Amino acid sequence: MILLDVVVLGDESWRLMLQLRQGDRHDTIPIVVLSNSGDEQKALHFGADEYVRKPVDGPPLIALLHRLIGGGDAADILLVDDEEVSRYLVRQLLPKSRFTVREATDGEAGLRQIARVRPALVLLDINMPGVDGCDFLARVAADVSLADLPMIALTSTVIGPHERARLTRAVRILPKTDLYGTKLSDTIEEVLAARATLTREVWTSS
Repeated sequence: MILLDVVVLGDESWRLMLQLRQGDRHDTIPIVVLSNSGDEQKALHFGADEYVRKPVDGPPLIALLHRLIGGGDAADILLVDDEEVSRYLVRQLLPKSRFTVREATDGEAGLRQIARVRPALVLLDINMPGVDGCDFLARVAADVSLADLPMIALTSTVIGPHERARLTRAVRILPKTDLYGTKLSDTIEEVLAARATLTREVWTSS
């Protein structure tokens, strides 16, 4: 575990992060950046697992450190996308302390992964060869055992009325141009929180 105060260390902290993330021996060490300079996007791009704004509040920081060293459960996210660049971007945007990202490079592979291990949520690219995002959603919708599996559709193109009608099974549709900062992680946590609330209500009413 490494806590980096980029305000105190300056450019040296960024160089250290690059060295750690580019080496095989240290690339899995959790890194938390502490700053009040608004460098969140830069910190995540350089490989930080979390960004904490100063002044630091003690209890939330302790809870964060607890998750990073394995004391908490990370949400299992299945990312289905045929583009390596897009998968890399998603991996960089999702803090390892809160999300475990599994990857599938096409729709068929994604469906096989769901059959083996059900994820907490699916991030799904719309434009893929073979089984595209719309076909993927339709096949999941046909399985009653997956009726409550939340799926977020990601797209790099403008969605027309016809395509949008085929995406009703997706709980959200996010343009890939909106994938920056904490936008993606905040959306995922919002969807998972809503799903958890709905599940509790169902159990309470029954």
